[in-house]
Amino acid sequence: MKKHSKNTVVVEVQPEDVSPLELLQPGKLNKRNVVRLIRKVDIKKLGLVAGGAAAALSVISLTGRYTFYKGIVSGELKRQLAPVNKKLDELKAQNAELKAEVERLQARQTEEEK
Repeated sequence: MKKHSKNTVVVEVQPEDVSPLELLQPGKLNKRNVVRLIRKVDIKKLGLVAGGAAAALSVISLTGRYTFYKGIVSGELKRQLAPVNKKLDELKAQNAELKAEVERLQARQTEEEK
C-alpha cells in the first residue's frame, strides 16, 4: 500500500501579464485572453471615460448646431435689413450736407452782423 504525503504543495499559476495592445494583435485574441482583459478593466474608470467622452461630444454637437443656426439667422437678417441700412446711409449723407449748410449760413450771418 502506498502512503500519500499529507504535505502537498499547491502551486498557483500566475497569469502572464498581457497588455491590451498585445491582445489586439492578430492571432493573440482568444476567449481566455479576453476574459483576462475584462477582469483587468476598472469599470468605474471606464464609466468616467465614457461619460466624459459623451459629454464632450454633446457639447461639440451643441456648439456646432448653435453656430450653424447663428450663421443662418445672421444671413437672413442682413438680407432683410439691407434696404433699411441703405436708407440710413442716405439719411446720414443728407444730415452731413444739412450740417455743412447750417455752418455756412451761420458764418454768413456772423459776417453780416459785423
